[in-house]
Amino acid sequence: MKRGGGPAAPETRERLQRLLARHGMGSRRTVEAWIAAGRIEVDGEVASLGCTVTGRERITIDGAPLRLRAHAPTRVLVYHKPAGVECSRRSEAGLPTVYDDLPALTQGRWLSVGRLDVATTGLLLFTNDGELANRLAHPSQCIDREYVVRVHGEVDDEMMQRLRDGVLLDDGLARFADIGETRNADDESGNRWFYVTLFEGRNREVRRLWESQGVQVSRLKRVRYGPVVLPPRLRQGRTLELTPKDVTRLAALVEVVPERVGSGRVRGDDRAVSQLVPYPDAEVRRAQVEARNRPAEAATPPPARRQGRVQAGPRVREDEDMDPPVRPPRARPAGPRSPAPRASGPRVEPGARAEAVPGDTRRRDASARPGATPKRGSGRGRLKRDGA
Repeated sequence: MKRGGGPAAPETRERLQRLLARHGMGSRRTVEAWIAAGRIEVDGEVASLGCTVTGRERITIDGAPLRLRAHAPTRVLVYHKPAGVECSRRSEAGLPTVYDDLPALTQGRWLSVGRLDVATTGLLLFTNDGELANRLAHPSQCIDREYVVRVHGEVDDEMMQRLRDGVLLDDGLARFADIGETRNADDESGNRWFYVTLFEGRNREVRRLWESQGVQVSRLKRVRYGPVVLPPRLRQGRTLELTPKDVTRLAALVEVVPERVGSGRVRGDDRAVSQLVPYPDAEVRRAQVEARNRPAEAATPPPARRQGRVQAGPRVREDEDMDPPVRPPRARPAGPRSPAPRASGPRVEPGARAEAVPGDTRRRDASARPGATPKRGSGRGRLKRDGA
């Protein structure tokens, strides 16, 4: 009973996996696996899937008591992953891991939002909030990923349309939500640059889609994850923490309301600029994905591979110090290589900031294009090297 004589408010209960995920112990899926394996006990009894707790119970993991302090502020890191680094806490092959480059936490631990394979570079997000990490990576949230890829082999409009319509892979249907060629085609080596977007994060999905068409991927870099763009000045192996305002905006896009948001930035740091581009909310994203998939034709199986080499030409050059090209800021010229028709949208006047539409990353405004690198000077035509 309270002092005023009224009834005491009932304690709020929530599922065990949700509570531990909020405190940064791991993702929901990871905690559920611990519960199924019998590794977690609540007040001396083995926990079961579906059990609810208040947080006042005595919880142990593998016999070690777990102290649940006040929930730490939600933080988000932007990490520029180099090649040759694994997205795991321990590498069986003895390679460095992405967690070696992350700042230490006094409470909880960093959780990755999705993964990148060892050879892929680019943007990777980390957060100490398990619920936020799960929502950002879940396909139901319709968060798209944008990649820049270098391909060796013959690519024509028919192949690009097949990749848009869908290809049957070993683990099911897969397709690119958007695909287009950048400038800088290297005719001598047979390498061509493309940008692609997709709404899933299956294992090596981008590489397997291209390989199903008989071409070879020699470079792959992720430059955007939803509204978060890889900063052009962020060197490989370095991190940048989002501001509390950006964390709140990012969480709202996936319908998560953090108890508190924080940042490791120094107070009064004027360099803390937003790393987010305009992005539609969840309902609009789902409607756009449904409209995009509704008229899609039946998926085509991968073409039969020819005997011997898939394509002729010189060997692919693995010049890893070369940056991927940037898409031209002006509109694409009309002609036989014009992209497939897509849903129409509002026209963006020069100088205006275009809205980010999931899966559709070709914009008229260069300043609003995710992943674009601003020009360093006139008449150069060369990109600044990516610091490694």
